[in-house]
Amino acid sequence: MLLRLVKSNSALIYIFLPLAGAAIWWRTFISPETYLFAFDKNPTLFYSHLETFLPQGSMVSVITAFLLLLLQGFYLLKFNTSFIFLRQRTLLPAILFIISVSCIVPLQRMHPLLIANLFLLISLHRILLSYKAERLSYKIFESSFLLGLGSLFYLYLVFFIPVIWIGLLILRPGIWREWVFSILGFVFPWGFAFATDYALNLSTANVAKSIAEGFLPVKEYYYWSLEILLFLSFKFVLSLIAILFVTGTIKKKKVFARKVFLVNLWLFIITVAAFFLVRQSGMELLVTAAVPVSYLLSEYLLSLRSERWGNFVVFILFASYAGLLIFY
Repeated sequence: MLLRLVKSNSALIYIFLPLAGAAIWWRTFISPETYLFAFDKNPTLFYSHLETFLPQGSMVSVITAFLLLLLQGFYLLKFNTSFIFLRQRTLLPAILFIISVSCIVPLQRMHPLLIANLFLLISLHRILLSYKAERLSYKIFESSFLLGLGSLFYLYLVFFIPVIWIGLLILRPGIWREWVFSILGFVFPWGFAFATDYALNLSTANVAKSIAEGFLPVKEYYYWSLEILLFLSFKFVLSLIAILFVTGTIKKKKVFARKVFLVNLWLFIITVAAFFLVRQSGMELLVTAAVPVSYLLSEYLLSLRSERWGNFVVFILFASYAGLLIFY
């Protein structure tokens, strides 16, 4: 019953999901509490300007953050609509993404990765559109350009450039100019930022300072409660099970579906690596990690033959969401 419900493609879920998300965020809507992260100490230039319009702790900031999360959750559905790499049309990726991110209470706020993650999603969509393009594809430039724009809000998005390069290796025939585009596209927004800074101030010191400060050691903020650690451990183990399961059945998939699975897998690996290797990053990367995990778990749940086991997995998964909200 539970499995059938979450696998459905009913239009009612488009109404239910925002309401369920709003219910999870309700305490934050009523009484916004700002959890400080490392990026609050040294925000990038673009994000610091944005904060003048959306000050932390304000109702408008919280509502905007919630709407951004909903937008990204439903944007995930565009991937399967465009490329049909899951077994069926379903709202499951959006359900898993929105609810899993919402349940991490410290992330119920506006933060730079929430903005940058939208650019990352559109960037991934553009590079997947380059598949089967017979000639030189300018979508590679568009993809890296969007990633560069996102890095103006969240500097550490620079560490996700390998996702584009892996996409080139997996999806494209190896045209050397496309590799050049992948670098030029990312650099272009930063070149524009430096040029604007110079035009306004006859100096590029502001942008340079923003980059330098982004890599300075900062005070670390710990919100890794036992409840969150247990929840993430469970999701990580379940994700590994899903990866192993999908890997075992990947030969039965169409060629493009296999390639999309590999891109998702590498996005997951790079996100985990960025979390452990970039000292200034933190809990906010769970938003990006939720993207490949939502697809992997969706594919796993859609592939289960045993309805009883599927219902059990869904029950445990949503019980972990509820437990995290109750006990955090």
